[in-house]
Amino acid sequence: MSENTDDFEIHLGRSSYEVKDPLIKIAGVGTLGCNIIHELMKQDAGYAQLIAMDTDECWLGFVNAPHQVQLGKTKSTAESLTRGLGAGGDENIGRNAAAISMQDIKQAIKGADVLFILGGLGGGTGSGAVPLIAEIARNAGALTIALVVMPLERWGQTMNEKANKSLSALSKIANVTIVVPDDKLLSLFKSKPELEIEHNLEAMNTLLYFIVDKTVASITYFLKCGDIVNIDPDDLKEFCKGTGYASIGFGVGSSPYDATRIAINCPLLHKPLGELDRYFVLIKMGKSYTIQDTQTTFSMIYEFLRPEDISRTYICGISGSSKDPDEYNVTFIALDKREDDGR
Repeated sequence: MSENTDDFEIHLGRSSYEVKDPLIKIAGVGTLGCNIIHELMKQDAGYAQLIAMDTDECWLGFVNAPHQVQLGKTKSTAESLTRGLGAGGDENIGRNAAAISMQDIKQAIKGADVLFILGGLGGGTGSGAVPLIAEIARNAGALTIALVVMPLERWGQTMNEKANKSLSALSKIANVTIVVPDDKLLSLFKSKPELEIEHNLEAMNTLLYFIVDKTVASITYFLKCGDIVNIDPDDLKEFCKGTGYASIGFGVGSSPYDATRIAINCPLLHKPLGELDRYFVLIKMGKSYTIQDTQTTFSMIYEFLRPEDISRTYICGISGSSKDPDEYNVTFIALDKREDDGR
């Protein structure tokens, strides 16, 4: 492999003693987003403040998050936009409900340095409200990272058109928009029948929690306390300028080679690494490894970035605090360039 790295730019985070702990909040929007919040509560995810946002009053009661916003609510439930029910698959109702509750949303996310927004984009509350909530967060100065789930192709053209319309609007607002297609979710469960996953809500919630834990928790950890190389929210904002959609890849192994290989081939990555514009590399390793071992990961990534006409950059976070001394974790957040180069 050539040692020439002139076209390969590396951004390292600031030292931990220079960065105060940012305030990180996670907002789950709509049924799917609230389901993930519920799973995070069950797993005692204490790395961020959890907020559930939905038009459905009963579902909010079931989730019982420490912070809640009933979208579309007015002084009287009977006069509320959806009367405390769901949005009925109508994304316009979802957006209007969020607009009615704008002040409550602003209060819920107030002070956040980073806001993660979780939701499904198949129509309804998530499709309508998530882009508006992202806009409110961006205007408040928060680093805004959306993680959204797209519907299965077989769910029909109408639902997928709604999802794509919402995704297009969201990608122009959020700093990062991580896309998880339902079809690729199923590919992670190769050992189980497809119908079992499609119709087993508990299994799907567990799977989504796993993905959130590998992405949101990883980014949060390095924003707060990466002990070797961490990441500052302002660095991340600058790094994400001009990007659109993003996807994720993760791998765990007993060696840097194995973990990196698994992450590079993760089915959730929507394109090969060499076709993407830039990405985060987050490494968490056990005490058996040293900073020198991370060179294996970077060398393997670089092999994918050889096309001479493509410039690539990445930002990395590194920690040696994995509980298993022999475990090596790699997470990619891979970003596409946004054509209109908006915010």
